Amino acid sequence: MGSIDLELTRNYTLLVKGFAILKCYGNATILGVDITNKSITVKDNKILPIETDTSCRIVIDRCMEYKMMYREGIGTSIWDDIRDAVLFREPDTILIVGANDTGKSTLAVYLANIMLKKRRVMVIDGDVGQGDLAPPACIGASRINNNILDLSDISAERYEFIGSITPTPLVIDAIKRLYDKNYLTIINTDGYIDKHGLEYKIKLINVIKPSIIACLGDNSYAEELLRRYKNVYLADKPRYVEKDPRARLYNRLRRYKRFIGNNKRYFNIRSKKIWV
Repeated sequence: MGSIDLELTRNYTLLVKGFAILKCYGNATILGVDITNKSITVKDNKILPIETDTSCRIVIDRCMEYKMMYREGIGTSIWDDIRDAVLFREPDTILIVGANDTGKSTLAVYLANIMLKKRRVMVIDGDVGQGDLAPPACIGASRINNNILDLSDISAERYEFIGSITPTPLVIDAIKRLYDKNYLTIINTDGYIDKHGLEYKIKLINVIKPSIIACLGDNSYAEELLRRYKNVYLADKPRYVEKDPRARLYNRLRRYKRFIGNNKRYFNIRSKKIWV
């Protein structure tokens, strides 16, 4: 496929699905990161929103798919209320909850990027099943020192082993141990929103006592959280970013490969006893 040359204006958002390589000519951002006159690689099955306050030219190579859409309700605009609350209140802890494919990890990246100019930022990935910072059955935490486009761009500095991919009280205890009051801490959570998942989230909120609760997606659990807490901010799920089963399988395998695929141990078999 040849290059795609597009003109992006302030009233529109460009959604690019990877794998793709794009070059920006002019002023633009992705998830709060300035990409003015830069080249960006979009990972396989990842969708990134390119936005501008003026106009710019975007050239895309090897693009899987792209959409140019009116900006309202697309890209980071769906999180305007959450962003404004974070900038105004300057919270110590932000808890992000929502079902699968509601943009939790992407929102965590966006908030980390915009707050990095003001505060020291740390992200705790509390998803024991499909986390970005730690292997399955673990959770991880890392300080954010530079702008990122994906949580998988960084490695966890601290891990907590849970031993299960189902949320349990052990996860809450582990998050407490990872929490650092010297940082703005953004806590990403799993996508369980059924009865037990909601009960778990409520226990987590009562223990962590986050300054802001970002609730993503249009679901009944949002009503329950609004009834219980005053610091809940709602946002719709991103449009046009649903993952098909094949993409989910690919992402899960990619996570396993990231943590165990390239780790090798070499030894001389003659020097080792083999027990049978």
